[in-house]
Amino acid sequence: MHDSVTVHMAASPLKVWDLVSDVTKIGRYSPETFEAEWLEGATGPSVGAKFRGHVKRNQKGPIYWTTCTVTSSEPGREFAFGVGRPEDLQRTHPKATTCGTSASRP
Repeated sequence: MHDSVTVHMAASPLKVWDLVSDVTKIGRYSPETFEAEWLEGATGPSVGAKFRGHVKRNQKGPIYWTTCTVTSSEPGREFAFGVGRPEDLQRTHPKATTCGTSASRP
């Protein structure tokens, strides 16, 4: 199954990218992942960096940790990571608009 969500924000693409690529703050924005931490010495969103997210599926459970791998990290353009396997992608594309930025997650 594939879904897509687009959110419009009064912010620059770089500001939106800064927000979505800081996985340590994922709990502020995600309805399911309430915390995350970088793994194996990673300190930020570089390709190949690993992090784990603490998930509460559908806000009811089960509750579990899942490991993710950053697959794309282009400031102001794209942040993507694989959940479990790098090929199971979650992408965010911040794009400038006349009113700010649209961030899409296909």
